[in-house]
Amino acid sequence: MPTAASVDAAVLFFANNRIAATLAGKTVVVESDDASLLPALFVAFGQSDVVDDAPFFHAVFAQSMLRVRIAGTPLSPRALFFGLDDPHCPYRLEENTVFYIDDGSTQFTIEDDVIRVHQTPRWRAAVTALLSRGFLHLIDDLVLFHAAAIGIGGNGVLFVAARESGKSTIALALASRGHDFLSDEYGCYDPATHELIPYRRPVGIREGPRASAISLALARGAYRGIPHEDAIRVDLASLIPLTPARRVPLRTVVFLEGFADRPRLRDAGEEENRVGMVKTLYSSLTTPPHAKRTLDILRLLSRTRVMHLEMGDPDDTAVLLEEELGS
Repeated sequence: MPTAASVDAAVLFFANNRIAATLAGKTVVVESDDASLLPALFVAFGQSDVVDDAPFFHAVFAQSMLRVRIAGTPLSPRALFFGLDDPHCPYRLEENTVFYIDDGSTQFTIEDDVIRVHQTPRWRAAVTALLSRGFLHLIDDLVLFHAAAIGIGGNGVLFVAARESGKSTIALALASRGHDFLSDEYGCYDPATHELIPYRRPVGIREGPRASAISLALARGAYRGIPHEDAIRVDLASLIPLTPARRVPLRTVVFLEGFADRPRLRDAGEEENRVGMVKTLYSSLTTPPHAKRTLDILRLLSRTRVMHLEMGDPDDTAVLLEEELGS
């Protein structure tokens, strides 16, 4: 694993105890009086030179109290605890107290227009997850997929796969060759325009195959990144040159099928249940209803080429994709 900054050192690249980023065309600002929360927020949202006096999503954490404003208007705390009847929801709400379902612990208490955060061992992860989940829920005109999103020659491509199946590897390989980097983990899609939208959070880089340009950039060590779980999370713009963030029309959906001795790309069969293979983030399914989201996915697939990819060497795979999908 390449050397990365420590979590403590990572605090040094946060200014004024805040993170600020633009995701899915929306400005996010989170302020905290506890600097130890900032690395987790960086992983969730990133950090960029955003100046916006009226951000879309503005959260303030101070003295264990959390307040959120949307487009300048205070958000009811209960609006962040949505989908309580859904089996994927992590919370249980009893009157004004919020419990985690997995261990029954008390994590939040709703007090009028604020949320009190209990200082449990998991409080930083809890606050970060609550804000990230809430932001995704509130951008309800868009659909978020478990997918990497790249523009190859101006043509948008979604790379769909399970966790740790090569999404980041191929996204970084293509980005290092000058293609539009939109996301390595959350593919953001606008059903109204059939476009992919940049969602540039810090990328996850683990041990394993990677493009030669990425390995060289990591070896130089001049990047902003922090350790997170079994990877490092890196601000990709600090690692390699990136093209300006822009929307691109979605042309192709590629399902990743793991690694092979050489890359192989083939068209999908007509008989496949493609809708079931495209995994939508839980927060994107809570509003609007599931039926509309399913219709959005059906329309998406009807307008795109659907393919399967076995990845070989990342650089060789990127060349193959350029040749097949770039024109």
